[in-house]
This record gives sequence, C-alpha cells and structure tokens, in this order.
Amino acid sequence: MTYGAGQYRYELQPHWAKMPRGRAFVDVSGLAVDPADNVYVFSRSDHPIMVFDREGTFLLGWGEGHFNRPHSIKVASDGTVWCTDDGNQTVSAFTSDGRLIGQFGGEHGVSGIGRITGIAVAPNGDVVVGDTNAERIVRFDADGNFLSASGSEGTGPGQFRDPHDFWFDAAGRLLVVDRDNNRIQVFGEDNDLLGQLTDVDRPTAVFVDGRGDIYVSEGHQRVSVFAPDGRLLSRFGSQGEDKATALFHTPHAIVVNSEQTIFVGENRHGLGDSDAPARALQAFVRLENQEDQSTPGRTNNVISA
Repeated sequence: MTYGAGQYRYELQPHWAKMPRGRAFVDVSGLAVDPADNVYVFSRSDHPIMVFDREGTFLLGWGEGHFNRPHSIKVASDGTVWCTDDGNQTVSAFTSDGRLIGQFGGEHGVSGIGRITGIAVAPNGDVVVGDTNAERIVRFDADGNFLSASGSEGTGPGQFRDPHDFWFDAAGRLLVVDRDNNRIQVFGEDNDLLGQLTDVDRPTAVFVDGRGDIYVSEGHQRVSVFAPDGRLLSRFGSQGEDKATALFHTPHAIVVNSEQTIFVGENRHGLGDSDAPARALQAFVRLENQEDQSTPGRTNNVISA
C-alpha cells in the first residue's frame, strides 16, 4: 500500500529492523539518525539504545541499567549522542559507540528543570531541553551549566503547554513542538518568534531534512510533511481507526535519512496485539520517479525565513 500524496508518497517496509534474538523495542520514545544513516532507537525496554545501519542491520546497543524512563535522543554534529530521561531527570551524553562522557541531573533533577522532555543541540554546542512543569525551554552549555530559560504557561506567542521536542534547522532556527497547544513554534537565533505550524494534531516530535522539509509525528495517529514555508506537502495515518489494527497507535518520534525514508517510533505497549513490538518502529520508503499527483498544498501556517 502507498501512503502520502504527490511527490511525497511512501511504501511501508515491514520489519525493517533485524532484531537480535531476545530484544524488543516495546515503546520507542525517541529516534535519531547520524550522517552515515545509522538509526538510533531509544526505547523503554531492557535494551534502551539500539543502533541499526541503513538496511536495518543491528550494529550495537547500550544503556542497560542506566535509564529509568527514556524520552528523547539526538545525535550532535560532532557525533555525540544526547539523551534525556524523564524518569530520573537526567541528560546523558555518549560517544557513538556507547561510552558515557557526560551527565547532569540525577537525584534532584536537572538544575532549573521540573520535568524534562525533549532535547536538541544548538549549532554552537549548547543543549536545549524542555521543562513541562514550568512550561519553558531551558538552555545549558555542554557541561550542564545553566545559561537561560524562556517561555511560560499559556497559549500566546512564546508560551507553551508541554514543550515536547526540538530541532535546530540549517538556518539556526529552533522549532519547538508545543504539544498541548497543537502547534510548532519557530524561533530565530535571537529567540524572536518567526512563525508557527498550526495544522497539526497533538504533535510529538519534529525533524527537518537537508532541504528544509519539516516532518512531524502527531500523537493522534498521523504523520505530516511540510515545506520550509509551512505548506502541507503530504500526510498519512489512521485517525479514528481502532488503534490495535491501525497503521499508527501513538506516534512519538520521527526521523528521516538521506534517502528520505521516514522512521516513526511509537508507544504501543499494552495493546495486546502480538505484532506490537515490531510495529513500535516503522519505516516508510519514499517512492522514486513519482509524478506530481495533486500535492495537498494547503496551509494555515506562517513561517518566515
């Protein structure tokens, strides 16, 4: 079956990840991809971090016993793998082969954070995380020293209701998933609000590819693709369908590799269907040589350059 629209149509590649015996994803809370197209799967399982090459072959894993409740993972430009844990309130940094090289937070949480969520690494190496207790964005340096905080609870510009995930694009803009406000706010380097995506339904994660296209996983059973200016390019999912058999249950993470394959991670634990662990991570391969077939094109989003 083909999903999506226009030049952004995809085909599901079942069981993309070749799992080693005795491992399962359970809930995939975070995904990351590195320049070699290796996919990092961050799951709430006995084996929290598992890495696969672009063909889905298992490469390595780590994190056993380190995490309480995995939430978000990103790979920085220098190859450092950054993770947040909203159970023990920590931010951890690893080398690409799993060696712990830094951590802040712990028993008393991350300084200045009530409840930690998503993470992103700025072009200068600063670390940005979400604080859902205070409904704000907090910035630290790479050593965990507090630098600044912005935002408050509300629905106005620069306010948040569950700042859930973050992404710095090539222009240095920060995209903030404002989950319970059903929008993604876009900020410039000086923290000025440039615009927002509002044509989303409980967004959970965002990814921006090298062309500037914006990919959003939405908790209400769908995935959307937007142009850099906010125009809707493609959308697919299973809204309103029985979650036990639908294409998506609760998408929580999204990344895209250089071949424009979309990877969607979701929370499927407790569904009771035997295929739930396998479907917690799904890969959608973009179809080649497509004709432009009535791309949706509509928008109520406004994003400035």
